[in-house]
Formats: sequence, structure tokens, C-alpha cells
Amino acid sequence: MILITGDKELEMLARYEENAHLYALPKALGQQVTLYQMEGFDHGTVVAPACTLINSCMKKTNLQ
Repeated sequence: MILITGDKELEMLARYEENAHLYALPKALGQQVTLYQMEGFDHGTVVAPACTLINSCMKKTNLQ
């Protein structure tokens, strides 16, 4: 699982913390999960860099 959030200082109230909590649950169960914080981006501007990151992750795991 890959979680992507905007900068915790710019993001919607508690959005980063919600994702951090969601990250912790499967991680505690031994699942593979990664949380990315896109510094400098907020909820409305994180789409483009997140899409680039998703594409990169897909290439690494041969999901294309």
C-alpha cells in the first residue's frame, strides 16, 4: 500500500495525521506500506507530483 499526502504544514487540518494513523495499522500487522509526504504541496496541489510518484512506483513493481 502506498499513501501519499501533502506537506503536513500545508495540508488540510489533520490530513497528514490521518494518513500516518492509516500507515501505522497495516505496518503493525507486518504488511508492506509506505507513506510519502509531498513537501511544498497541499491537498489541492499534490495531484501532479503524486501521479509522478505513483508512476515511478508502478514501474518499480512492474505494474504497468
